[in-house]
Amino acid sequence: MTHQLGGGANAFGAAVVTKRYPAARKLLWEAKSLDATEASSRFYATLDGPELTYNARWSGSSWVSDITAKGASKFVLQETKMLCRTVPSGYTTWSDTAWVGAITQLDRLGGNFYKTYDPPNTTYAPGTTVVASYTPAAGYNSIVGAYVVLPGNLGPTPLFSGIRLTYSDASTRTTENGNDPVVTITRGTSSWTQNYAADGLAVTKVEFYVRNTGSSYTFNVGAFTFDGEQY
Repeated sequence: MTHQLGGGANAFGAAVVTKRYPAARKLLWEAKSLDATEASSRFYATLDGPELTYNARWSGSSWVSDITAKGASKFVLQETKMLCRTVPSGYTTWSDTAWVGAITQLDRLGGNFYKTYDPPNTTYAPGTTVVASYTPAAGYNSIVGAYVVLPGNLGPTPLFSGIRLTYSDASTRTTENGNDPVVTITRGTSSWTQNYAADGLAVTKVEFYVRNTGSSYTFNVGAFTFDGEQY
């Protein structure tokens, strides 16, 4: 490992050049907090691309958090994509393949992800019936929602309209609407945070469903909508 300082007075000569960093990763810069309750930020060089971490220090074989009570994140630039990896609070040490959250930006801008479905008059058996299911289009890996619309006023039989989101760690979250009027939940509101914010995890699948808690019943439930972006 060698370092070259200077670069001359021109605009294109590097002030600091680091040569022959190892195949795994080399810590080039650390913004170390002097407050024991705050985490540090670090900049690593690897053969695959630069990495910027918060609350994560590479020990040579695993990542180690500065503050266990805080989550950690890693931002990576690679040849054709950008990646963001996260773990929630409570992690002390973890391998480079054990990051929980994952959002990947491929070599394209985010695309629109607008899905609406109005099922026809349908007989719903007792239990849950998925009426529509969507995943990111080819070339995309994750979905970020902007708003959700769930139909309401679902008749005298206890029918519930619902949406189920599957996240990158295989966990799911659901929201349902019964005999209330149509429900619209918008990103940035407290209802959105409560129902759909999952510690920065990427959404990998969106499902519209109807849950029947009674006997078989025929009904036109109305239109479901999910609007957002895919990355």
